[in-house]
Amino acid sequence: MLREKLVHLRGRPADERFRVEDPREVGHDRRERLVRNRLAAATIIRDDPRLQAIYLTSFNCGPDSFIIDFFRQIMGHKPFLELEIDDHTADAGLITRCEAFLESLKMGKGGLS
Repeated sequence: MLREKLVHLRGRPADERFRVEDPREVGHDRRERLVRNRLAAATIIRDDPRLQAIYLTSFNCGPDSFIIDFFRQIMGHKPFLELEIDDHTADAGLITRCEAFLESLKMGKGGLS
């Protein structure tokens, strides 16, 4: 549902199906591939002014609990939205935060057009 709402807000979301690296080059561990892929994506997003990041994470679970710190470091001063979800997270609250993030990018210098 969040993906469809972002499209409606004129976003072009890439999700976990978007792969930065060839999984064969990273090893066979799924967690390792997840970490490397997300951090490689952060570098691409940071360096491309056309791209913005919405980081969707589970509530302090699994690799997300430590990847986010590295993601923040890589992103540097480029803003991104971190959405932390659990079983009780309401879609309306997530959508409102996405709308506010996209609006703030439009208003900021060099924001979205």
